[in-house]
This record gives sequence, structure tokens and C-alpha cells, in this order.
Amino acid sequence: MFIGMDKRQSRCQRRSLQFSLAALLLAIGVIALCSGLLRSLYVGMSHEELARFHFGQERTIVLYAEGSTFYDPPGFLYYEVWDRARLKVPERRFQPIGPERKPNGTFQTVTSRDGNVAAVTSGDNVVIMHDFASNRTWPKEYGLDEASFLLGQELLAKLKDQKPGLQCEELDQYASVRNR
Repeated sequence: MFIGMDKRQSRCQRRSLQFSLAALLLAIGVIALCSGLLRSLYVGMSHEELARFHFGQERTIVLYAEGSTFYDPPGFLYYEVWDRARLKVPERRFQPIGPERKPNGTFQTVTSRDGNVAAVTSGDNVVIMHDFASNRTWPKEYGLDEASFLLGQELLAKLKDQKPGLQCEELDQYASVRNR
């Protein structure tokens, strides 16, 4: 009789442990689901799409400003690069912005003769370049270094064949500091 009670207690303890583990796994799943929903809600509120530029062959560059809900000046503008419905360059900062949150001017686009290099410009100033053939993008997210400078020069040269008046203030500034 004493031994039988141990088996019942053992079975009861196992069931209790199994129930506890199942409840824990369910709770982890619910928390993961809720955090994913909250994150998507937060990202949706934290950025506002400014423009979507299509370059043919399902190639797109999307510009974002920080959303008004979370904006704290000075903020930044962001971009993403999509190619055939695939995200090639995830959201990346490219330009600081002041208290106005959104830029005053408008953005335009230009592409190289072969259509592989696409750029977003503000007037004649290039602010974003992407080579869809090699999946290289300019600018990189945090500052300019020598490799980024050389890539920017290479891509800008391809774009100048199509539109000779183009310039890039950021590359010019780096070149002036570099040559000192």
C-alpha cells in the first residue's frame, strides 16, 4: 500500500510538471506573438512614408521620415531598397533633418544608361545611390569612410553619363577633408 501511494504521487507530480511546462510554453508563445504585434505597431507609428520611387523591373527605393508620434528633433530620414519584392537594403538612415521632421524640398530620381544604378536626388544633389546589378548602396548608414567614398564616386560617375550636372555634396565634403 505504501508503494502504491508513491506511484500515484509520482504520476500526479509528473502530470503537474507536464501541465506546468505546457502552460509555460503557451505563455512564451503568447508573449512572442504580442511582442511581434507591438513591434509592428511601433514601427508603423515611428516612421512615415514620404515617397516611393519605382525604377522598372520591380525595383523600388522607399523614403521615410520619423513619425510624429515619436519625433524628437533633430531626427533623420531613412530609406529601403526593394528588388522584385525582396528587401535588399533594410531601413537605413541617410540624412539628418531639423525641427521640421519632413524635408521642405522634393526628391527626384535619375538612373544610369543601363538602368542598373538608380539615385534619389534633392535638386542636383545626389542623396542615395543603389546599384541593382551588384546590390551595392550608398551612403552607408553611419558616416563616410574611404571605401564608401570610392563607391559613391563610382556610382556618381555612371549617373553623370545620363545627367552631367549631378553632384554630391557629401562626397565633395569628404574629398575636401581627405585632400588636406
